[in-house]
Amino acid sequence: MTDKELESMFRLEKDGIKLEFEYDKDEELLKYIEAIKPFMGQVKDTRTSYYPDFYELEPHFLNYKKESENVGNSSFRVYGTIFNKLQKFFDKKSVVDLKGKDIQDFQNYLKRQDLDNVTINNQMTYVKMILDFCVKREIIEKNPFSYISSLKETKKKKENYNDEEIIKLINNKELEEQYINIFKIASYTGMRVSEIILLKKEDVKIDVKTNIKYYDLTQAKTESGIRKIPLHNEIKNIKIPIFKDRGINRKTKIERNDEEFVNYYDKKILEELRKIIPKESGKNFHTLRGTFIQKLTNKFPEKINLIQEIIGHDKGSKSLTLDTYSKEFYIEHKKEIIDSVDYKI
Repeated sequence: MTDKELESMFRLEKDGIKLEFEYDKDEELLKYIEAIKPFMGQVKDTRTSYYPDFYELEPHFLNYKKESENVGNSSFRVYGTIFNKLQKFFDKKSVVDLKGKDIQDFQNYLKRQDLDNVTINNQMTYVKMILDFCVKREIIEKNPFSYISSLKETKKKKENYNDEEIIKLINNKELEEQYINIFKIASYTGMRVSEIILLKKEDVKIDVKTNIKYYDLTQAKTESGIRKIPLHNEIKNIKIPIFKDRGINRKTKIERNDEEFVNYYDKKILEELRKIIPKESGKNFHTLRGTFIQKLTNKFPEKINLIQEIIGHDKGSKSLTLDTYSKEFYIEHKKEIIDSVDYKI
């Protein structure tokens, strides 16, 4: 082929596809380019041939989070909840086909679930995060979430349980014993629901010097979560573990891991709580923890650091001194203020 012929040759190579044709005039070249425009769209489609729905997308997103960030089990439970709602609403619709209106419709779908605006905005933040992942992976070119506005939030003052409500939970004959015990432990220790569910028989120990029985929490996301909690007299005879059977994962056909175990019973516990405490109250399982903390801080406002150690909160600006020299408070001191907690009508 001569140099003159090369001057009249149009070449296009893209994504492994090569096009060549000769032309004599610029007008002819423009005509050819116009003719192959539809084909160029097909070339682009070939490059982005991955059209996942939210069912297919979920494992890829979760794996990305595990590899790129230090994400705790509670966050993965939230991701699972959000994906479940997206899957239920969009079914098999590809994320590539989503428009701003689709995301708006999903927001309206959440409104119909009787959620408050704060909760809806929080859940929509996770949706944006998932779609940002799609942009990063070049599954979609632009996040359709950019057209969505947050809902106006009116913050309600959160209230803790009163004593009458606590007694209804821990002395209720309508509930199964295992759930009553869960509510009792939370009310007298301030432990998180996941911490209680994962309690093992070997976590119950007795201090040799004082003969005080306590829960020895040795696994936590943060250092402050690792702690010893003396048992109030009201719960010292509760047998651990609360749930002896972890159950079988229906998909894998093997015993549930810690995350699946917590997720399964977390829902069951909330269902039981709702039999006594209505959703409209704004109170949930975590409110038991807040109530316990309120009891301690009202009686011992000068012992905030001791209370923080009991509940597994960081000790703040004084943590360096305490952690360096004290290591931890004596168990009998923690036992003293825990035993002060009582619920009376």
